[in-house]
Amino acid sequence: MAKNPKYWEPGKPYLDGLIGKVITSPAARLQALRGGEVDIVQFFPASAVPAVREDAKLKIETSSLSPQTSQIFLNIDHKPLDDKRVRQALMMATDRDYLFKNTFFEIGTVAIAPFSPQIAWSVNPDIDYRKMYPFDIAKANALLDEAGVKRGPDGKRFTVRAVLFANQFTEFHQVTLALKGWWQQIGVEVILETMEDATVMKRVFQDRDFDLHMLANSSQSDPALGLARLYTISSIGRPFGNPSGYRNPATDALFDKGEGATTYAQRAPFYRQVQAILAEDMPVLHLRHFIEVDGASKKLHGLWGKIQGNGLWSEAWIEK
Repeated sequence: MAKNPKYWEPGKPYLDGLIGKVITSPAARLQALRGGEVDIVQFFPASAVPAVREDAKLKIETSSLSPQTSQIFLNIDHKPLDDKRVRQALMMATDRDYLFKNTFFEIGTVAIAPFSPQIAWSVNPDIDYRKMYPFDIAKANALLDEAGVKRGPDGKRFTVRAVLFANQFTEFHQVTLALKGWWQQIGVEVILETMEDATVMKRVFQDRDFDLHMLANSSQSDPALGLARLYTISSIGRPFGNPSGYRNPATDALFDKGEGATTYAQRAPFYRQVQAILAEDMPVLHLRHFIEVDGASKKLHGLWGKIQGNGLWSEAWIEK
C-alpha cells in the first residue's frame, strides 16, 4: 500500500507505504522479525516472546486489540463430560498458574472468572476460581469418585480427544502436554489430534466430533458482541460459536437482557448472574485473560495505544 497524498490529516501518514506479508509458520514469522525482513509481527505467538525479549533490537508491545480469553471447551454431550462434577474436577486438576508462567509466558492474567477483567463493569467480583477450583489432584479425584466415574483395571477412568489447530494457537499443544501429566493422576487419558484449519472447524463447530478443544476467543470488549456466542443455544453449530453444546435457557435469557439494557449499570447485574451460573456449570475451563501482543523492531513507534484494532498506522513511524 502506498501513502495517500490526500489523506484527511495534514502531514500524515508518516510512512511512505506498507508491505504486508503472509507467513503461515510461527517459526518463520519469528525468523523474519529477527532477521529484519519485517518490522512487526502481529498476533505474536506466546512461545516466541522469550526470544524477542532477549533480542536487543526487538520489543514486545501490547496490541490495541480487544481482550481475549484462553480456554478449554468441553463437549458436554459426551459422557462423562455431561456431568458438571466431572468438568469441575478437570478444572481442579489443571494448574493454571503453571500454564500462565510456562506456556503463556505471563502475558495477561490467570483467569479467575468467566469474563475478562478488562471489561471491568461486567465482572462478578464474588467469583474467584482460585477459591472455587484450586489446583488439587486429591480433591479432583474425590469429585470424580463422587460422580461415579470409576477407574478401570488399568487405573483409567475415561479418555478425551483434544482436537486442535495444527498451525494456529500452537501454545495449546504445550497446554495439552501439561494436561496429560496432571489428568493422568486423576485417571483421565488425553489424546492430542492436530489438524488443518478447515478440518478443525468442521470437526469442532459443525460435527462436534471432539471431546476437548482449546481456543483464544476475543471478547470484542463487550459480552454481547464476543462472549454470548460461546454459550447461547442459537450459537451451537456456528463457526467460533458454542462448541461445548451448552444449553441453558436461563443464561440465554440473561444474555438477552444484558444486551437489551442501555447503560453499564443496568447491564452489569445480568452478566454477573450469567457468570455465577457458568462458574458452577463449567462448560468451558477458563485459563487466562489477555490482550494480544506484537513483536516489533525497537525502531517502530507510534502504532500502539491510540485506538482499538490493529494499530493506528497513520501515526506509525520508523526511527532512522
